[in-house]
Amino acid sequence: MNTGLIFDIDGTLWDATDAIAISYNKTAERMYGLHTSITGADLRALFGREMHEIGERLFTGLSVQDAHDLIDQCTVDENVMLREIKPEPYPGVRETLRVLSEEFPLYIVSNCASGYPESFMEATGTESCFSGHLCPDDTGCGKADNIRLLMEKEKLDNAIYIGDLDLDMLAARKAGAGFIHAAYGFGKIAEPVQKIDSLTELDTLMIQSAM
Repeated sequence: MNTGLIFDIDGTLWDATDAIAISYNKTAERMYGLHTSITGADLRALFGREMHEIGERLFTGLSVQDAHDLIDQCTVDENVMLREIKPEPYPGVRETLRVLSEEFPLYIVSNCASGYPESFMEATGTESCFSGHLCPDDTGCGKADNIRLLMEKEKLDNAIYIGDLDLDMLAARKAGAGFIHAAYGFGKIAEPVQKIDSLTELDTLMIQSAM
């Protein structure tokens, strides 16, 4: 059976929200003269949604189109920033991804903007661990459809999505994938689901499930 592991990024592989918030504030001032005070906590409460919705929620004083244009530019600027400052992933992420990639094909599906998965991989030196990635800019689809599309494209008989939000759980279920909750991330899930308290636990969990 061809089993693939599909990862969310924010709240699952790293938390770069404090640095991203600073970048967003700078872009808002440069483009529209806005003196915003977006924080990492603000972004942690919003990440997981599609980017234009995040823009509408962050930049409420702008028209919908201007908010979309601004968040689009924010994502361009954040990718430049992330490649420069190289935020650290969660503890053990690099090592765990390398071990898992020897046994399973690894992928990223996120509601981020185009270029963000590449920025994460470049900043953390994990490019060789992943076999592919999808985001809404690639397909025009949301997370559930992108998980399903990736499963079809890669001919995966089985897939497990690892994410930190209830939105991730619902997307995985809709796509017909399994789900593991990254309980150390940004969100809590009320119902009982399989969970890990550190990404380092995923290696042991996958070995046990394969036995």
